[in-house]
Amino acid sequence: MKIEVRNRAGFLGAAAIVVALGVTLVAQPAAAGVCFTSGKVYVQQKVYDKACWQLECARKEDPDNPQVYSLLAFARSRQRQFASAGAVFELGLNAAAKKKDQKRQDEIAANRKSVIAELFNPGVAALTRAGQIEQKDERTTDAGTPQAALEKERGEPKDFARFTEGGKAHEIWYYPDQGLAFHFSPGSTEPLQIPYKPFKAPADAKTAVTDTTAYPAYSGASALMEAAYDFELALLIDPTSPDIYKNLSYVYDVLGRADDAIHAAQMGLQLKPDDAHLKQNLRVAALGRGNRLFAGKKYADAVPAYRAAMAYDSAGTVIYLSRIAESYQLAAQPMEKSAARDSLLDNAATTYMQVVDGAPTDSAGMWAKENSIYNAAVIQMTLDRYRKAVTILDRGVAMFPKSKELASLDGQAKYQNTPPDYEGSVAAMHKVLELDPKDKDAHQFLFLALNKLKKQDESIAEYTVYKALDSGKPRLGSQLKIWVDSADNRAPKGHQLTKTKDVNGYPDEVRTFSDGDKMLESWFYWSKGKSITFLEGQVFSQSTFPPLKM
Repeated sequence: MKIEVRNRAGFLGAAAIVVALGVTLVAQPAAAGVCFTSGKVYVQQKVYDKACWQLECARKEDPDNPQVYSLLAFARSRQRQFASAGAVFELGLNAAAKKKDQKRQDEIAANRKSVIAELFNPGVAALTRAGQIEQKDERTTDAGTPQAALEKERGEPKDFARFTEGGKAHEIWYYPDQGLAFHFSPGSTEPLQIPYKPFKAPADAKTAVTDTTAYPAYSGASALMEAAYDFELALLIDPTSPDIYKNLSYVYDVLGRADDAIHAAQMGLQLKPDDAHLKQNLRVAALGRGNRLFAGKKYADAVPAYRAAMAYDSAGTVIYLSRIAESYQLAAQPMEKSAARDSLLDNAATTYMQVVDGAPTDSAGMWAKENSIYNAAVIQMTLDRYRKAVTILDRGVAMFPKSKELASLDGQAKYQNTPPDYEGSVAAMHKVLELDPKDKDAHQFLFLALNKLKKQDESIAEYTVYKALDSGKPRLGSQLKIWVDSADNRAPKGHQLTKTKDVNGYPDEVRTFSDGDKMLESWFYWSKGKSITFLEGQVFSQSTFPPLKM
C-alpha cells in the first residue's frame, strides 16, 4: 500500500509584508537628559554605534520614555543587532501602551514593520530565486562520493535534505549532537561545514535587550538556506508574526530540519490556531523524517519517527498508523521465520486494524480501511492464523461487499482454516464471480472446495474453467470465428462443436489448453453466464456463473 504525502504548503508571497523601508524619526522634545539628545543626533547623523551607546544610557535614565525605545531599536537594527532591536521594539510598545500614548505605539509599530520588511522580503526573494524545488527522500550513498567519505568519517547523519534549486542539486547532512551540518553544493568536491543550532524562540525582551550580537549577511550557496536565515532574523524583530513562522516552518522542512520545522509551525499555531498553511506545514514536517527513513529502508527507525509525529499532528493519525504498519511489515519481509519476525508481523496486523477503527468514512478513509483489512488478513494467513484472518475478512466483506479482493481472500482463508470451511469458501468465491466471472483464482478455489465436498461434476467444470483462463490460448475477434467454423476440419467425426454453435451461437471467447496429453477447448458465453469445454470434439464439462455485462 503506497501513501502519497508530498503535498506541501506553499510559502507566503512577497505581498505578505508591504511597508515602506524607513523609520519615523519624529522625536518631540521631552524632558530627557544629555544621553537622549546625543543619541538622537547620532541617529540623524547615521553614526549608529555611538547612537546605541547614548540611547542605551537614556533607556536606563528614563525607562518609561517610548521615544528612547523607538530610536534605540532603529539604531540597533542598523548595527544588525536584531535580537536587541526586536526586544527594544517590544519594550517600547509596552511603555507607550502603559502611558496610553497611541501615537507613539503607532510610530514604534511602523518602525518595526519597516525593519521586518528589510529582512522578510529578501527571504521571499531568495525563495523566488530558488525556482522550482524538487525533493528526494533518499540521500547519496554511492561509493567514491564526498557523501560516502563523510559517512565513513562521521557516520550516518541524524537528518538530511536532498533537493534541487532551479535544477541544481543540493544535499545537507545534519549532526546535531556535534552542532554541525555539511552542505554539498552543486559541483563541489568537498562539503561546506557549517554550525548547526536547533531552532528556538527568541529570548524574552528583558533578556534580549542586552544581546548585542551583530548578525552578518548570508554568504552561503543555497537560496533556501538564505531564505531561512532571513526569516530567522525577521523573527528576532517580531516573534509574534504567524506569517514568519509559516515561511520558516516550510523552508526548514525542505532543508531537512524536521524538528525545527515542527517547532516553528507549533509556535505559529499558538498565535494563529486555525491557520491552514501552518497546520499543513506541521503535518508535512512531522511526516518528513519518517518518510526519509522509510525511503531509505530504515523501517525499524521509521516506526518511532512516525509515532513521534503523531504527538505533533493528531489530525494525521491514520496516515502515521498506516506507515507504521507498513514499516513493521516491510521490516519483517526479508527475515527468516522466527519469533522476531512474527513479532513484527503481529505489530503490523494490530496497527492495520487500528487504521480500520480510526479512519474516517470519507473516500480516502474508506480506501485506507479496505486496504488495511486486506493487509492485516494477509499477515494473519502468513502466520498460519487462519481463524483470525477469517474473522477480519468477514468483517471486511460486510463493510465492502463489492470488494473482489476481500471476498477472494476470505474464500482462500476459509478453505485453509482449521477446521476447513469448504461451504464458506464456495460461498465467498461465488461472491467473487458475481463481481468478476473471469477471476481465475475464484474458479481454482471453487474446484478445490467442491472437490472436498464431493461435488465432482461441478468441481471438474470449475477446474476446466480455471485451466482455460490460467494457461489457455485465447482466440478472439475474427480469429474466433475462423476457429469455430473450422470444427469439421480439426475435430473427429461426430463432434459436438457445430451443434453447440447452432444452438448457442458464436461464443464470446474461445481458449484452447492442454491437460497432460489431452487438448481441450473452452467456449465462453460470458454474456449468457456459461461455458462449455470440449475434449476431442465432445462436451466434457459445463459451468455456469453470473452473466458478464458486455
